[in-house]
Amino acid sequence: MTNKKANIMMPSNNTRAEILNYLLGNQMTAIQLKDKLGINESAVRRHLQKLENKELIEHHFEKASKGRPKKYYKLTKSGMELFPKETGLLLNILIKNMENQLSEKKMKDLMEKVGEDLKDYIKPKEKEGDTDERLKKLIDNFNMLGFFSSYEKDENKYTIEYRNCIFSDVSKNFAKRICGIHKDIMKDVLGEDIDFKQKYSILGGDEICQQIIKKG
Repeated sequence: MTNKKANIMMPSNNTRAEILNYLLGNQMTAIQLKDKLGINESAVRRHLQKLENKELIEHHFEKASKGRPKKYYKLTKSGMELFPKETGLLLNILIKNMENQLSEKKMKDLMEKVGEDLKDYIKPKEKEGDTDERLKKLIDNFNMLGFFSSYEKDENKYTIEYRNCIFSDVSKNFAKRICGIHKDIMKDVLGEDIDFKQKYSILGGDEICQQIIKKG
């Protein structure tokens, strides 16, 4: 796993954002984009190059009826992921129906299974390396999922921050159940002898999540 996607966000440059909007569901040439944007072709190509460097768009050539092949641009998968998707709405409807149809015990068992599967997905697969190396891999995995996390170490104490909660769009009851796996993950990575404290929580209304972990 890598955190390659974690730093991807819609460009703050309005022209580049417009280009991405025009390429959503379309493939276009620099000339076509020039006409849409109302700027000169060389400026369009500079913006396209920057978007390609960030791997948000890609190009290919197609034969033209006359002359040289035309160079078309389209969104990459990373570019597509910049656009909002209401997956939280669908998930909340699904969870609500599950809660109505399943007993409390079955719902609890299901959430525990979901938590275990998610834990296995997030925690580093490799056991090699010292504590700091394993923690860095874990943070990379969190970032790959979009948590925008980081950590600081002070002797035997670790402070871990998450600037985004990927569960914030789903029901708080469900999200809190899933968030409960953090302590188990940290035990797997840092060892069983840890003191785990959740200091701040986005679900609780704070701007960030912060965990203070001390090794015993």
